[in-house]
Amino acid sequence: MARISSHAAILIAIFATTNLAAAPAKKKAANPNAALIAKARSATTALLRDPGSAQFRNIRVVPDMLDNKVVCGEVNSKNGFGGYGAFVAFVFNSRAAILDGDHKAKLDYFSLANACATDFWNAR
Repeated sequence: MARISSHAAILIAIFATTNLAAAPAKKKAANPNAALIAKARSATTALLRDPGSAQFRNIRVVPDMLDNKVVCGEVNSKNGFGGYGAFVAFVFNSRAAILDGDHKAKLDYFSLANACATDFWNAR
């Protein structure tokens, strides 16, 4: 019995030492544009037929011609038949979101999209 308890004591000591020696998890740096990106996602999903199915990709924040921040990216969501279509480009400034192909948009999509395209091609 003494032999089992000495093995248990050794295992407990090893376990306690390895947990204390474990490196602390690195925290991810906070994104300074997180609030703006959250607003962009919210405004963009409001334009979709099925907002709960929204999938985003290639989201980035770029300056426009006046050096204001613009959020660019692509969004996909379920259509009227319940299936996903293709990803569509979107642009968001601090006022509203515009989907590519939305000709009723109150903002000038092309001037905002120009900032996104310039950023895209400069990154290549």
